[in-house]
Amino acid sequence: MLHHLGTRTKRVAMAAELIRVLQVGGSALISVWAYDRKTAGKRKHTEQDVLVPWHLQGRFADQTKVDAAATPHGKTEDDRGLEVFYRYYHFFKEGELEAVCYDAATKLDTEVTVSTSRDNWNWFVTVTKKG
Repeated sequence: MLHHLGTRTKRVAMAAELIRVLQVGGSALISVWAYDRKTAGKRKHTEQDVLVPWHLQGRFADQTKVDAAATPHGKTEDDRGLEVFYRYYHFFKEGELEAVCYDAATKLDTEVTVSTSRDNWNWFVTVTKKG
């Protein structure tokens, strides 16, 4: 959920809490959306912080819950009549997620190792707490 947090300060705080609760030698996997993600025929994002539409299919809608889920950005309907909610996403650039993890460890005065991998859509890091 790190990519749903709106500021770097909040992302570092969340990573710090994740590292804090790890046992020495313990690891955690963090996955975030990549800024330069390869999308099949779709336009690449031009900004790192975006609102991504989510289309709620009517068969899953409970109107009471739908109304309660409306965000400050509101909800709309698409051309199929499906309700659309907008979710905040921060798209991570290369090296950014690792920097968040190392800053979180520094905040805790703790040492970690961070290994990184990537697929077309996401960045992955494995953070391991040192003893």
